[in-house]
Amino acid sequence: MELLKLAGIKNQTWLDVVLQHHEKLDGSGYPNGLKGSEILLEAKIVGLADIYSAMISSRPYRAALTPQKSLKQLFMQRGSFFDEALTNIFLSELGIYPPGASVSLANGEIGVVIKRKSQETSKPIVSSIKDRFGVRFMHPVMRDTGDKRYAIKADIPSSQLGQVNPSMLWGLKLMRVS
Repeated sequence: MELLKLAGIKNQTWLDVVLQHHEKLDGSGYPNGLKGSEILLEAKIVGLADIYSAMISSRPYRAALTPQKSLKQLFMQRGSFFDEALTNIFLSELGIYPPGASVSLANGEIGVVIKRKSQETSKPIVSSIKDRFGVRFMHPVMRDTGDKRYAIKADIPSSQLGQVNPSMLWGLKLMRVS
């Protein structure tokens, strides 16, 4: 919050949200040990997103959790650490296999979830990176996991993918600017 103030941010709501985003529903958070309705709704939302982001990111003391394991932990902590209704909405929006999740498919390929088809969150579109023998495709291959041949078999650690060029993964065309 102090850094934002130094940067010239004067909006009190933003400052309060940043200050409160580590508070927990049960009062076990910080910096002020606020509980329940004492925490701004906006801070609860930012805190939930911050925790999820931290869980799926590697840290010096631990490997990143898969999105599925992270979502399961959030689900288990709803109502105690996190607002139950907000957590349910968050989980519903991300779906069982959120974008960015690394998965193995029924045909043996591995790839990354790139988008939901619709409201059917359990059968997203996957960008396959490696074939069933572990050989990297020249270009990612889009797979509709609603097709039984490409159904998601399991979530996998992102380390199994190796280095992935995000622009190729999502099919983005980048321009060189000089």
